[in-house]
Amino acid sequence: SYTIGEVIVTLFAYLAKDWQILKWANTTFFALVLPYLYFMPESPLYIYSKRQYAQLEALLRRIARQNKRKEVDWYPFYQEFIRKQPSALVNHDELTFFRRAHQILTQRSTIIKLLIIALIGFTTLMLYIKISYGLAVMNISPYLGILIGAIVEAFGYATGFLLISTKLGRKG
Repeated sequence: SYTIGEVIVTLFAYLAKDWQILKWANTTFFALVLPYLYFMPESPLYIYSKRQYAQLEALLRRIARQNKRKEVDWYPFYQEFIRKQPSALVNHDELTFFRRAHQILTQRSTIIKLLIIALIGFTTLMLYIKISYGLAVMNISPYLGILIGAIVEAFGYATGFLLISTKLGRKG
């Protein structure tokens, strides 16, 4: 969604040509989109995590009604799911920040994962800087440069999604 927003702002900038018109175009866009958030319902997962089961059931009923599903299609599974939930939370001893950090940083597998993530982040940063400076050196429109960057970024997101969601990204 960041890439889509980047393309929309670039389109606004290309059409506006003046920074003040661009400012007002962006403000108008947000003013039109922001009220939608008021009418958008909470996600069922969020309501479940807050243990608001009555509100969760009402939301699931509304979703089922919108999807033209009968109550017998989903309600028995919902009841079984709720019945299996623990009635009280188990209290765990709270560890201090330094104790948690020590537990995390003394495990070999965690250190390896952190190093891999750091390498991926460093590589991504270097590629981003290279693409940014490479596009700046080319004598092209800045709008086109941002669009090319957004397309490369979208391609990277799509590739990452495909690698994670296919058998390549799974262990078994």
